[in-house]
Amino acid sequence: HAVAFFKDGDALMTYGRKYFKNTREPFLITLVGEKLAILTAPQDVAAMWKNTETLSFDPFFREIYGAFGVTSDATHTMCQTPSELPRTGDAEKQTTMFRSENPMHKSMSHLQMDIFRMQLHPGEKLDSLGVKFMGYINRHLQWESLQGDYVLSSSTNSTMKTISLYKWTRDVLVDSATRTFCGEKILEIDPMLAKHLYEFDACSWKLICHYPQFLAKDVLSVKKKIVSALVAYLELPKADRLDASWMFQTLESEQRQLGIDNADIASAMLLVFWVINVNAHKVCFWILAHAMRDPSLLSTLRTETAPAILSQDTDVDMPYLLNRCPHLEALYHEVLRYASSGASLRSVIAPTVVGNSKVLPVGTKVLGSYQQLHYDESVFGDDTQEFKVDRFLRPENAGLTKGKSFRPFGGGPTYCPGRFVAKQEVFVFVAAVLARFDISMATTAPEHANGPKKGGGEERGTESGQTFPRIDRAMPFGGVMPPIEGDDMILHLTPRRQD
Repeated sequence: HAVAFFKDGDALMTYGRKYFKNTREPFLITLVGEKLAILTAPQDVAAMWKNTETLSFDPFFREIYGAFGVTSDATHTMCQTPSELPRTGDAEKQTTMFRSENPMHKSMSHLQMDIFRMQLHPGEKLDSLGVKFMGYINRHLQWESLQGDYVLSSSTNSTMKTISLYKWTRDVLVDSATRTFCGEKILEIDPMLAKHLYEFDACSWKLICHYPQFLAKDVLSVKKKIVSALVAYLELPKADRLDASWMFQTLESEQRQLGIDNADIASAMLLVFWVINVNAHKVCFWILAHAMRDPSLLSTLRTETAPAILSQDTDVDMPYLLNRCPHLEALYHEVLRYASSGASLRSVIAPTVVGNSKVLPVGTKVLGSYQQLHYDESVFGDDTQEFKVDRFLRPENAGLTKGKSFRPFGGGPTYCPGRFVAKQEVFVFVAAVLARFDISMATTAPEHANGPKKGGGEERGTESGQTFPRIDRAMPFGGVMPPIEGDDMILHLTPRRQD
């Protein structure tokens, strides 16, 4: 099943589910000689997350670290508990979180999830990070700051700019996240870091899917460039990197104290750097693309979010934005439902019953598909294959976001800790754009913005004559799916007059 899986994994899983009479009982496929159990029922996926006795994520942690270039010795060290690693006489090494703030005696591979939560869950550390993050977004969204590859043309008197929506959302949020989490020095070392990340993201699935080296030269080449920049960054005196986030500084410090070298820390850092940058900008793109297709929705969003933007600087009423903007919230959730292609993976470490009675032997891999949950017609209605901006506003759908079938961020021990900051950056970006600019679709998309098409998805016209961007469903385990390469939405921006 490998060819079909890597061409369109969700289509293969849908075929398998329907082949077995749509009972949503687990079924097996074979990938490169390995058995993979597919879970499509919400109760089975929830049970997988709860089962930490006979199902483990650790084998995948080892595989992913290896794929990203972390050596086997360093990965082995990361997977050892404090009692399994010898103590040293160095007093400093006894005061690390790993040694002194680890009551459950977790390995560093598990403890780092606690570090992520401490930084990214609601609290002082997230508040501080959020202020910094929103400051960078604000700086990018000043009229005079609108420059770069995403600006396709500008009027003679600079009162109107024509932009690529996809490149705009991507460039603003990736640059803002990079500076927020890593600080300024990394971009002084490699000003092309963002470009390298875009190239890496486009073919990162080859690493995850263990493509042979001769078929993965593109991703290995760009990975080398990013890791080299991160190594140079780590070699700088720590005093030069104090503007990095607490999370990045702590991860580096903890790994150093375990004897892990810069090359391995950089390879592990690449994984985190990629994850924090891969999804939010795509969510912003789809939210604004769908809003631009519906003028009444665009107007509603602008009116709804306006009270949250208190000034043209960084003053945002975050509680208002997150809790009192139901149409933005509903659109956000529909994008996550419609465009999320993520999955949870586990490995069977002891015989495990899944579904009603299927017993999985040791060594079987288990995959819980979010897309299969999100397109369940018995939960989301007969129109699941369509994007509906009002789906999460319908009275009969109250509580959908808290149900077992809506899980864009996963669950269990690997429940995405970045879900809070992701929502903040998306909402702030959308609200600030609507407050600062008048936006319209260009009547003719520039030729270079609509290149060769590939993949699949919907294709619809718009009032401007542009073709609505299609979603690229071909990338396996891609998080939030981007538009098909070459598809985009081209917008005219003018400064919005402030009353």
